[in-house]
Amino acid sequence: TKDGRWYPEFFRINFSRCIFCGLCEEACPTTAIQLTPDFEMGEYKRQDLVYEKEDLLISGPGKYPEYNFYRMAGMAIDGKDKGEAENEAKPIDVKSLLP
Repeated sequence: TKDGRWYPEFFRINFSRCIFCGLCEEACPTTAIQLTPDFEMGEYKRQDLVYEKEDLLISGPGKYPEYNFYRMAGMAIDGKDKGEAENEAKPIDVKSLLP
């Protein structure tokens, strides 16, 4: 993108190959992937187990109610620099979280 951020051209998860180990959740630097113990993957066709980004989006807070994607990802709000909006904390430097 113009601001130098990287993003995937598409986001697809094939749940017929997933073993629900949680490694993708641990590896995600912005905690955008959140696994829950509630799953039921019974399908008649294997291709119905391939989920696109739109199939995986949720409208609620998810597993971690205090999680704020925009703060974690360090994305700016229109017209303001990162951390300058009202009641907005400074963005987290995800590189500082690495071991």
